[in-house]
Amino acid sequence: HAKDDKGRRTTLAHELCHLLLDREGALPLAEVLGGAAPPGVERRARAFAAEFLVPKAAVARVWSAATSCERAFETLCDQYAASAELVAWQIRNTIAERTAEQTAFLRRYVSQPARF
Repeated sequence: HAKDDKGRRTTLAHELCHLLLDREGALPLAEVLGGAAPPGVERRARAFAAEFLVPKAAVARVWSAATSCERAFETLCDQYAASAELVAWQIRNTIAERTAEQTAFLRRYVSQPARF
């Protein structure tokens, strides 16, 4: 479903998690393609992809040095060649104390709750 390089990198990192961690008792391909993968397994793969591509330590470092939420967001997207949605989730999951404006800014890039 990825339409660009950033989306493809996210998909590849997600699938890498499955290859590394789901080797024993992996789901049959038909179940995965049919969307029947257990939610916990998929949640873990999304979290792995996010941390692999944009580590939370980097998010914290960039956030503390940036002059604005927007600048931190742009820096992370550019520096890590990651999708806007993935970066928004990593900021939301890393930075607990945000202003209402910062939260609203990030919400524009988050398509569904608890994706990453």
